[in-house]
Amino acid sequence: MCGIAGIVSLRQGEARDGKVDPGFFRESARQIREKGFAFCRDQHLSFEEQYLAGKEHLAQLESAAKSLKGDSPFYTVFSDKDVQSALWDISGQLSDFVEQEARSLKDQMGLMAAEDVDIMAVRIEKLRDIAWCIRQELCENVNKIRDLLYRIKVPSAVAVIFKRINTVLNSLDRLEVRGRDSAGISLLFVMDRPEYEALTDTLDKANFLEQFKERSTRDVLINMGISVRDSAAADGSPLTSIAFTYKVAAEIGKLGDNVAFLRSQIKKDPILQALVNFSRGIAPFRPIPDGHPWARSAKPTAIRWTAECWCQQTPPARTAHFPRVSQR
Repeated sequence: MCGIAGIVSLRQGEARDGKVDPGFFRESARQIREKGFAFCRDQHLSFEEQYLAGKEHLAQLESAAKSLKGDSPFYTVFSDKDVQSALWDISGQLSDFVEQEARSLKDQMGLMAAEDVDIMAVRIEKLRDIAWCIRQELCENVNKIRDLLYRIKVPSAVAVIFKRINTVLNSLDRLEVRGRDSAGISLLFVMDRPEYEALTDTLDKANFLEQFKERSTRDVLINMGISVRDSAAADGSPLTSIAFTYKVAAEIGKLGDNVAFLRSQIKKDPILQALVNFSRGIAPFRPIPDGHPWARSAKPTAIRWTAECWCQQTPPARTAHFPRVSQR
């Protein structure tokens, strides 16, 4: 069978403080660079206590870097280009320093005590992971999420939705699939009935309602298809679920083409881009069972996990924005 990429998004507690202080990362990186191999050797310092400012200092920086991936801090970086630029520069400085220290270790390890070699190796790898976390897992993903949106500024709730989607697309992009001939993602949104009615009213005013209705009549799991179902919450209040399907199947191409196509479909979809401004909840990863008619592929790459994630932020204002794309 083909590979499976999936993610489960659960209810979360109260949002953490979204404050991001580039000054902390800048000062921490400075202290680390001051305590490199040459300095510790020339000053006859203990590698255990002083190398790269010490084990605890690295642990604090690692914890701070990982915390940036939380929804609130991530949105701060996403919405503030100055913060993003500062973190990008810091990660570059750390990466350059890591390579310098790795060369020193390679050149000098035969002349060092075995325990100092081990300390250097472990801490260099730790610092490499920290630099990667800031640049690739944070800054690069900010750029990818921006590329999923057709407008520059979005509220936090919308950015979090596309952050979830981007996580799955990243997983798909790295998944080794048999023949790399197909890939797909299905997004399931759950809305209160008044929210759904407000959405359809907005689509009607923007001349996208007919497209919405036409896409809702397509076969299951066809690219750009939409499925609408009514249901009820535990208290009996009416709900409407809307599922979007994006898929691609191609026998000829190169790795990366499939997910690039999915990203472009998501960005150019006026219905999805409007809905995220209304939906209070998202269950982005709906199962795609075997046996459905995916063109030219019996077993597509599929998102198998079902989840609901109710956004904790205050619902955004009922204002929809549409990308400038053809309605055909």
